[in-house]
Amino acid sequence: MSLLNNEIFLFRFISFLISQLLHSFYMTSSNRRLKLIIDTDPGIDDCHAILMALSHPNVQIIGVTIVSGNTSLEKGLINIHYLLHTLNRTDIPVFRGADRALTGKQKYAAHVHGEDGFGNATKGKEIVLDLLSDEPASMALVRLAKEHHGELVIAAIGPLTNLFLAQRLDPNFSQHLKSLYIMGGNCTVPRFDTLSSKIL
Repeated sequence: MSLLNNEIFLFRFISFLISQLLHSFYMTSSNRRLKLIIDTDPGIDDCHAILMALSHPNVQIIGVTIVSGNTSLEKGLINIHYLLHTLNRTDIPVFRGADRALTGKQKYAAHVHGEDGFGNATKGKEIVLDLLSDEPASMALVRLAKEHHGELVIAAIGPLTNLFLAQRLDPNFSQHLKSLYIMGGNCTVPRFDTLSSKIL
């Protein structure tokens, strides 16, 4: 699969994931607001998913947890601040997550997402991280899951390191959640393009 096709697939997949999340909520409880946490490694594809969630009137984004993936953790934090400030959504707290994979190794995707991970939209800009909480992402996930027991939905659209750490902190973490949506998979496996075309 070519680089362009990989990116097109990611956009299609994330759009599908978020649209299914929103649709399932609307069909079951349209009179209530969906309480959502987005766990993300903000690249240009994740930006699309976040925009979809922000634009839905029945979605309350409780927080955004950042993980290293498409780009470094520090650049991911800058990217989400840039996006939330641009959209005037400074009411949404941001939580710093894992800065590397559990193996200790990390590989970024600058060839897809640009040097800053955001299509170079934030490159050279001075962005204040004023939405950043002192609470680590994994601890925030555990706390918010308990506070919103049975109501909280998590859309995990990056590496799952933060969720793993939350589950290690609290073995009952997942039992507090209403739903968990995961963008999982690997676009480098053989025949991935053929398999994905049957899904989407």
